[in-house]
Amino acid sequence: MFGKLGGLGNMAALASNFGEIQKRIKEVHRKTGEMIVTGSAGEGAVEVDVTGHGEMVACRIAPALLSGPENVAQLQSLVIEASNDAGKKAKAAAKEMISREAEDLNVPGLGDMLAKVGM
Repeated sequence: MFGKLGGLGNMAALASNFGEIQKRIKEVHRKTGEMIVTGSAGEGAVEVDVTGHGEMVACRIAPALLSGPENVAQLQSLVIEASNDAGKKAKAAAKEMISREAEDLNVPGLGDMLAKVGM
């Protein structure tokens, strides 16, 4: 009967650490916004840099891909592939950062909870 109350310990830990948790969330948000992750496609022919928030900040294209109209479809495909690669890497890096911060606070389940809300 009382087994379902196990989550109350987590709630109490959250409540008692609320100020510190809020501070850490803001810091992680700042750090992920400054983080730059590179994704690539076509064996490095296209590279895209994104922040930990998923904002693209740079795109590099090998000059050989710009040599003619026949390369347009390939180039478009590679830019999309590189962007998706960078996005996945950024998400993974942000999740890892969140997990480390949550672990430091010693609040069970906090990392998973923050990851679910996109932090």
